[in-house]
Amino acid sequence: MKRTISAAIAAILMVGLISSTALAAPATKYVAFGSATVTESPTGTFTIVSNGFDPVYTTSPEYGGVSISSKATSGKLIGAVTFSFMSSGDVAGGAPRFSIPINVDGKGNKTAFYAFLDVNGCAGATLVSTDSSTCKVFAGTETFANWAAFAAAHSSYKIASGSSPFIIADGTQGTYVVSDIVLR
Repeated sequence: MKRTISAAIAAILMVGLISSTALAAPATKYVAFGSATVTESPTGTFTIVSNGFDPVYTTSPEYGGVSISSKATSGKLIGAVTFSFMSSGDVAGGAPRFSIPINVDGKGNKTAFYAFLDVNGCAGATLVSTDSSTCKVFAGTETFANWAAFAAAHSSYKIASGSSPFIIADGTQGTYVVSDIVLR
């Protein structure tokens, strides 16, 4: 009888421990932006609908995107980060794409330029990733075969301090869907 009660108490304590650990895990905080309609459903999957002209720049289509409210990659060397997302909606020009703020001198939080990775630059693959050997990188005035080549050519470059990469769809009307976002 004592063994049964002890086992039951141990099981209850274990469930409580697992539950409190799950509740304590930080939730990813996404931030949507832009003039396009950006909705999240299910969690971590964003649909960006650009079906009209931007109210401020009336000759340009609406734009929209998502960032992760985290500075976890801020100030890291570009060779020490991993960014990726899946695209399952429209693809046009350079949309959707990562816009990654790059600091070239390691001083302060100055962004010298943005590096871009987009679906079309990834040989039409649905995965846009710094780990992919087929995702071209457009960095300032340079183009690289992939992120590894960019990092090898500029090993001292960093993600600009105080900044976070973001995903954006702009330039062409459409319905863009991004999911499985990774910034680490």
